[in-house]
Amino acid sequence: MVRCSTGLICAFFLLGACSSEDAADDDNQPFAPAGNGVPMSEADACKAITGAEDDRRAALSCGPVTRPPCPVYIQNGNPACSAYDQGTVQACAGFVGEQPSCDALTQKKCLLKIIPGSAPSGC
Repeated sequence: MVRCSTGLICAFFLLGACSSEDAADDDNQPFAPAGNGVPMSEADACKAITGAEDDRRAALSCGPVTRPPCPVYIQNGNPACSAYDQGTVQACAGFVGEQPSCDALTQKKCLLKIIPGSAPSGC
């Protein structure tokens, strides 16, 4: 199951090493990185995403941002306490770090994947 988180988590982020199936041809399409199947706790996934966003916003002097608290920020309709695919979390965090502007941080999306059937073991 794939859900897009909003903000820059999914507005989130990505690493530069993407396969052709990872990259979206259209700038309006969310980045959908390949997963690695390794589970990551919901808390750790949210910290990775919000940390990457905060670091990039500071580097770009974007100013404060209002967002839901963790882990709600990344849940986006997924069951609470789901485990997230570590590969997509790492790729989205990298994606955030590559955004060239404050506008891009709020407009670009990245898809985080949960490990199906992992709730409630992701807490």
